[in-house]
Amino acid sequence: MFDEHDCFSVTELVTLEDLGISQEGKAIGDVLDGFYDASGKIPCQIDGGLKCFGHPIGASGLRMIYEMYLQLSGRAGERQRPDPVLGMTHNLGGFPSQNMSAITIPERAIGQHPARCERCGRGRSGANMTKIKPGARPWRRIRAPRSCG
Repeated sequence: MFDEHDCFSVTELVTLEDLGISQEGKAIGDVLDGFYDASGKIPCQIDGGLKCFGHPIGASGLRMIYEMYLQLSGRAGERQRPDPVLGMTHNLGGFPSQNMSAITIPERAIGQHPARCERCGRGRSGANMTKIKPGARPWRRIRAPRSCG
């Protein structure tokens, strides 16, 4: 699943192709075929994107990353995807002579429970996290409860 910078409809389509998710010239067909729907093969803009939330310059990327956090932690409410493991955000901005693009790819930790584990019914809290040293890869330090099969 992913969120992309969809400030204009055409920008969304061009980005789907530029990221290599849709073949060149095929993004509109993929959208119409449901490929990017919430129940599609690669869900995109599950939360409605910039057109739903507005476009607060500078905060758009943070909102996208927060949506991925909600999804990966099982806390997205009605928008929650079943058992997501990997997400992606794509954001861009700047001026005509100075542009930037940022891509973030968060993942749920291996063995990390979503907010409510379907196998054992237990919830996850911060209690199972160890202190993280600078430069460490924190997602490798999270462990599922031993009682979960």
